[in-house]
Amino acid sequence: MPVFETFQDRARVAQCKSNLEQIGEAMQSYMNDHGCFPPAYLADASGKPLHSWRVLLLPYVGGDHLYQQYDFSQPWDSEKNRQLADEMPEMFACPDDEGAGDYQTSYVAVCGPGLAFDGPRSVRARDIADGTNNTVLLVETVDSAIHWMEPRDLDAAELHEPREDSSGSEASLGVESNHREVAHALKADGTVIALDANLDSATLDAMLTIAGGETVEPPKEVTTADDSAR
Repeated sequence: MPVFETFQDRARVAQCKSNLEQIGEAMQSYMNDHGCFPPAYLADASGKPLHSWRVLLLPYVGGDHLYQQYDFSQPWDSEKNRQLADEMPEMFACPDDEGAGDYQTSYVAVCGPGLAFDGPRSVRARDIADGTNNTVLLVETVDSAIHWMEPRDLDAAELHEPREDSSGSEASLGVESNHREVAHALKADGTVIALDANLDSATLDAMLTIAGGETVEPPKEVTTADDSAR
């Protein structure tokens, strides 16, 4: 079980968890207003992705002023919308994700058929037959290279493929963090869990499906040095 020894370690892990909890609350508020979770993106008539779920959540994460300025009649990367690029809400980036900067998000949806996020399709709570407490909505990653306004997340088909990170080292394309041995994930019931870096791919895939009927062992909890000493 991972133990975080320093105050700085604990503070960054706590902030990362808090970020996802705030996003989880925003997801629940969006669902209360619209009857469903936000889609991965809004698309134009041809199916081209135009606007991210992160933009749709702006009114629920204290970003009303950004939402009012954002022009949904134009693509996310239009000249007008690009003026908001550097105003990413703080909860969209993990404090341990050094590559996030002012625009890159650390929290992404895993998208694909049978998952909570599947293109422009919206999912209702009652569609999640596996139970909202058993289904993961978002996962933490590092060096995502995804702009917070960009209508792009993580394709489930690429989830377990290796990639080369910013340091030149091979890394997982999906669930990862700089919190030593764990990465956070947000479940559909709004709770945040910590996933072990050694979590097998089959278990993660089962946690992502909304109606797969799988039996999944709950992940281990993260403890701090203070907690382990009690």
